[in-house]
Amino acid sequence: MVNLISMQWLPWRIFCRNSKRINGSPKEIDGNIENNQYCRTIREYPRKIETSIPEFLPDNVQNFFSQAISALRSENFDSASMMSRKVLEVSVKKIHPESQGSLYKRIESLESDGLITGDLKDWAHIIREDGNESAHEEEPVTREFAEEIISFTELFLLYVFTMPGMVKAKKPENDV
Repeated sequence: MVNLISMQWLPWRIFCRNSKRINGSPKEIDGNIENNQYCRTIREYPRKIETSIPEFLPDNVQNFFSQAISALRSENFDSASMMSRKVLEVSVKKIHPESQGSLYKRIESLESDGLITGDLKDWAHIIREDGNESAHEEEPVTREFAEEIISFTELFLLYVFTMPGMVKAKKPENDV
């Protein structure tokens, strides 16, 4: 059985076989780690996760969504889920600043005022509920749960900001 030592180089983590020649510190490894007989890469952090930030987002929404993606990439699944809910909350305020009350009531008013469809309202409630669950449950959020809520949030942003922004960008200046 081979014991492994985890060495962290932010933002990377390297796993090496336990050896008398390596005491667990990257400083102890001479030369290129990739060619070192006592080290082999098992996995790298952060993992590459293909997620793009939609266009035409308000600056703060873009910043919060970027934080959610960053949390997912660094495997902070609870944080990624909670940031997705924050993205939704700030988005709802940007779409309909006059609305008041809880996030639930503000989402409902988006639909009743004709600013989103019933399907988007349902979608927003899924993000709201999942974000609340991640904040209040004792069990940690799984990768799959975090990826799903990020995906739902990204699609919500595409519908409420990106698509209208693309249409506006294509209109002649005098039509805007």
